Amino acid sequence: MSYEDLIRRAERLLGKDPEAAAGAYIRAVEENPNRGEAYYGLGRAYAALGKVEEARDAFRRAAKLMPHDATAFHN
Repeated sequence: MSYEDLIRRAERLLGKDPEAAAGAYIRAVEENPNRGEAYYGLGRAYAALGKVEEARDAFRRAAKLMPHDATAFHN
């Protein structure tokens, strides 16, 4: 599955099954660790699961990779 397919799958799962969404985001990060979208989504999934520290780490990584995208900074 491509990076883009993994992101789309994770987005579909996020509201229904954040654990499965986190798994898809992790696979996307493994596929391309230099793209911030996957880290941002992973942060959202972790936040939905109540994993505050993990969410914070993922959001920080997203912000480093996407310094010009304000979305990554508002969590």
